[in-house]
Amino acid sequence: RIAMDLHDDIGGNLTALTLMTSLLKEKEVEPSRKLLFEKIGEASDKMVQDMNEIVWALNITNDSLISLMSYIRQYASSRLSASGINLEISEPLNYPEMFVSGRTRRNIFMIIKEIINNAIKYAGTKKIDMKILLDDNLRIIISDNGTGMPEKFTHQTINGGGNGLNNIRKRVDMLNASILFKNEKGLTVVFDMPLKNFENKE
Repeated sequence: RIAMDLHDDIGGNLTALTLMTSLLKEKEVEPSRKLLFEKIGEASDKMVQDMNEIVWALNITNDSLISLMSYIRQYASSRLSASGINLEISEPLNYPEMFVSGRTRRNIFMIIKEIINNAIKYAGTKKIDMKILLDDNLRIIISDNGTGMPEKFTHQTINGGGNGLNNIRKRVDMLNASILFKNEKGLTVVFDMPLKNFENKE
Protein backbone atom coordinates (compact mmCIF):
# COMPACT_ATOMS: atom_id res chain seq x y z
CA ARG A 1 0.00 0.00 0.00
CA ILE A 2 2.82 2.40 0.89
CA ALA A 3 4.59 1.62 -2.38
CA MET A 4 1.38 2.21 -4.34
CA ASP A 5 0.66 5.50 -2.55
CA LEU A 6 4.20 6.75 -3.13
CA HIS A 7 4.03 5.91 -6.81
CA ASP A 8 0.55 7.31 -7.46
CA ASP A 9 0.58 10.41 -5.25
CA ILE A 10 4.13 11.65 -4.76
CA GLY A 11 5.36 10.20 -8.05
CA GLY A 12 2.55 11.86 -9.98
CA ASN A 13 3.21 15.24 -8.37
CA LEU A 14 6.94 15.04 -9.04
CA THR A 15 6.35 14.13 -12.66
CA ALA A 16 3.98 17.09 -13.01
CA LEU A 17 6.60 19.38 -11.44
CA THR A 18 9.20 18.15 -13.91
CA LEU A 19 6.90 18.82 -16.87
CA MET A 20 5.92 22.29 -15.66
CA THR A 21 9.56 23.19 -15.06
CA SER A 22 10.44 22.04 -18.57
CA LEU A 23 7.72 24.24 -20.05
CA LEU A 24 8.86 27.26 -18.04
CA LYS A 25 12.46 26.72 -19.11
CA GLU A 26 11.49 26.63 -22.78
CA LYS A 27 9.55 29.90 -22.48
CA GLU A 28 12.15 31.72 -20.37
CA VAL A 29 14.57 34.01 -22.22
CA GLU A 30 16.62 35.38 -19.29
CA PRO A 31 19.70 33.10 -19.00
CA SER A 32 19.98 32.97 -15.20
CA ARG A 33 16.30 32.11 -14.78
CA LYS A 34 16.51 29.56 -17.57
CA LEU A 35 19.43 27.92 -15.74
CA LEU A 36 17.43 27.92 -12.49
CA PHE A 37 14.52 26.12 -14.14
CA GLU A 38 16.98 23.62 -15.61
CA LYS A 39 18.42 22.91 -12.13
CA ILE A 40 14.92 22.49 -10.68
CA GLY A 41 14.08 20.06 -13.48
CA GLU A 42 17.24 18.03 -12.85
CA ALA A 43 16.47 17.87 -9.13
CA SER A 44 12.89 16.75 -9.87
CA ASP A 45 14.13 14.04 -12.24
CA LYS A 46 16.52 12.75 -9.57
CA MET A 47 13.75 12.72 -6.96
CA VAL A 48 11.54 10.69 -9.31
CA GLN A 49 14.37 8.19 -9.85
CA ASP A 50 15.09 7.96 -6.11
CA MET A 51 11.41 7.47 -5.33
CA ASN A 52 11.07 4.75 -7.98
CA GLU A 53 13.98 2.90 -6.36
CA ILE A 54 12.33 3.12 -2.94
CA VAL A 55 9.00 1.92 -4.37
CA TRP A 56 10.79 -1.02 -6.00
CA ALA A 57 12.47 -1.93 -2.70
CA LEU A 58 9.18 -1.69 -0.78
CA ASN A 59 7.22 -3.86 -3.23
CA ILE A 60 7.24 -7.42 -1.85
CA THR A 61 6.46 -8.87 -5.29
CA ASN A 62 10.09 -8.03 -6.13
CA ASP A 63 11.53 -10.07 -3.24
CA SER A 64 13.53 -12.41 -5.46
CA LEU A 65 17.03 -12.74 -6.85
CA ILE A 66 15.85 -12.53 -10.45
CA SER A 67 14.02 -9.26 -9.73
CA LEU A 68 17.16 -7.81 -8.15
CA MET A 69 19.40 -8.77 -11.06
CA SER A 70 16.86 -7.58 -13.63
CA TYR A 71 16.63 -4.18 -11.90
CA ILE A 72 20.42 -3.84 -11.74
CA ARG A 73 20.75 -4.78 -15.41
CA GLN A 74 18.06 -2.29 -16.43
CA TYR A 75 19.59 0.54 -14.38
CA ALA A 76 23.14 -0.09 -15.61
CA SER A 77 22.06 -0.27 -19.24
CA SER A 78 19.99 2.95 -19.21
CA ARG A 79 22.43 4.95 -17.06
CA LEU A 80 25.53 4.05 -19.06
CA SER A 81 23.79 4.41 -22.42
CA ALA A 82 22.74 7.95 -21.46
CA SER A 83 26.38 8.69 -20.59
CA GLY A 84 27.77 7.34 -23.87
CA ILE A 85 29.46 4.36 -22.22
CA ASN A 86 29.26 0.90 -23.75
CA LEU A 87 28.10 -1.88 -21.40
CA GLU A 88 28.76 -5.59 -21.81
CA ILE A 89 27.04 -7.99 -19.41
CA SER A 90 27.61 -11.69 -18.89
CA GLU A 91 25.31 -13.52 -16.48
CA PRO A 92 23.83 -16.95 -15.78
CA LEU A 93 21.12 -18.19 -18.13
CA ASN A 94 18.89 -18.90 -15.13
CA TYR A 95 18.66 -17.69 -11.56
CA PRO A 96 17.50 -19.86 -8.67
CA GLU A 97 14.19 -19.03 -7.06
CA MET A 98 15.23 -17.53 -3.77
CA PHE A 99 13.94 -14.88 -1.39
CA VAL A 100 15.76 -11.54 -1.22
CA SER A 101 14.25 -9.02 1.19
CA GLY A 102 13.61 -5.41 0.24
CA ARG A 103 16.35 -4.19 2.57
CA THR A 104 18.89 -6.58 1.08
CA ARG A 105 17.84 -5.78 -2.48
CA ARG A 106 18.15 -2.06 -1.85
CA ASN A 107 21.58 -2.35 -0.21
CA ILE A 108 22.96 -4.44 -3.08
CA PHE A 109 21.42 -2.17 -5.69
CA MET A 110 22.79 0.99 -4.01
CA ILE A 111 26.28 -0.54 -3.94
CA ILE A 112 26.19 -1.30 -7.66
CA LYS A 113 24.61 2.08 -8.42
CA GLU A 114 27.41 3.91 -6.59
CA ILE A 115 30.09 1.89 -8.40
CA ILE A 116 28.54 2.70 -11.79
CA ASN A 117 28.09 6.39 -10.99
CA ASN A 118 31.68 6.65 -9.77
CA ALA A 119 32.88 5.13 -13.05
CA ILE A 120 30.83 7.67 -15.00
CA LYS A 121 32.08 10.63 -12.96
CA TYR A 122 35.72 9.78 -12.36
CA ALA A 123 37.04 6.94 -14.52
CA GLY A 124 37.00 8.58 -17.95
CA THR A 125 35.99 5.23 -19.40
CA LYS A 126 34.14 4.37 -22.60
CA LYS A 127 33.43 0.75 -21.75
CA ILE A 128 32.26 -1.17 -18.70
CA ASP A 129 32.06 -4.94 -18.30
CA MET A 130 29.73 -6.49 -15.74
CA LYS A 131 30.02 -10.17 -14.90
CA ILE A 132 27.49 -11.90 -12.65
CA LEU A 133 28.60 -15.25 -11.26
CA LEU A 134 26.67 -17.72 -9.13
CA ASP A 135 27.94 -20.69 -7.14
CA ASP A 136 27.73 -20.67 -3.35
CA ASN A 137 28.08 -16.90 -3.65
CA LEU A 138 26.59 -14.08 -5.68
CA ARG A 139 29.56 -12.35 -7.26
CA ILE A 140 29.23 -9.14 -9.29
CA ILE A 141 32.39 -7.98 -11.06
CA ILE A 142 32.43 -4.52 -12.63
CA SER A 143 35.46 -3.48 -14.69
CA ASP A 144 36.25 -0.30 -16.62
CA ASN A 145 39.19 0.75 -18.79
CA GLY A 146 39.57 4.17 -17.19
CA THR A 147 42.05 5.88 -14.90
CA GLY A 148 41.74 3.54 -11.91
CA MET A 149 41.57 4.46 -8.23
CA PRO A 150 44.26 5.90 -5.93
CA GLU A 151 46.00 2.96 -4.25
CA LYS A 152 45.31 4.24 -0.73
CA PHE A 153 41.57 3.74 -1.36
CA THR A 154 41.67 0.31 -3.02
CA HIS A 155 42.11 -1.91 0.06
CA GLN A 156 38.70 -2.88 1.44
CA THR A 157 39.62 -2.25 5.09
CA ILE A 158 40.86 1.31 4.58
CA ASN A 159 38.46 4.16 5.31
CA GLY A 160 38.38 7.22 3.14
CA GLY A 161 37.64 8.09 -0.44
CA GLY A 162 34.58 10.24 0.21
CA ASN A 163 31.04 9.56 1.34
CA GLY A 164 30.24 7.36 -1.65
CA LEU A 165 33.02 4.88 -0.93
CA ASN A 166 32.32 4.87 2.79
CA ASN A 167 28.62 4.26 2.15
CA ILE A 168 29.49 1.31 -0.07
CA ARG A 169 31.54 -0.25 2.72
CA LYS A 170 28.82 0.34 5.32
CA ARG A 171 26.25 -1.40 3.11
CA VAL A 172 28.68 -4.25 2.46
CA ASP A 173 29.14 -4.69 6.22
CA MET A 174 25.36 -4.72 6.77
CA LEU A 175 25.08 -7.54 4.21
CA ASN A 176 27.95 -9.56 5.72
CA ALA A 177 29.46 -9.45 2.25
CA SER A 178 32.82 -8.32 0.90
CA ILE A 179 34.08 -5.91 -1.71
CA LEU A 180 37.47 -5.56 -3.37
CA PHE A 181 38.85 -2.72 -5.50
CA LYS A 182 41.69 -3.61 -7.89
CA ASN A 183 43.55 -1.44 -10.40
CA GLU A 184 43.79 -3.58 -13.54
CA LYS A 185 44.05 -1.48 -16.73
CA GLY A 186 41.35 0.62 -15.12
CA LEU A 187 39.37 -0.34 -12.04
CA THR A 188 37.83 -3.70 -11.23
CA VAL A 189 35.36 -3.94 -8.34
CA VAL A 190 34.33 -7.34 -7.00
CA PHE A 191 31.22 -7.60 -4.81
CA ASP A 192 30.89 -11.02 -3.17
CA MET A 193 28.03 -12.26 -0.97
CA PRO A 194 27.33 -15.84 0.19
CA LEU A 195 23.91 -17.08 -0.95
CA LYS A 196 23.23 -18.32 2.57
CA ASN A 197 23.10 -14.68 3.70
CA PHE A 198 19.93 -14.22 1.66
CA GLU A 199 18.10 -16.70 3.91
CA ASN A 200 17.63 -14.08 6.63
CA LYS A 201 14.12 -12.75 6.02
CA GLU A 202 14.60 -9.91 8.54
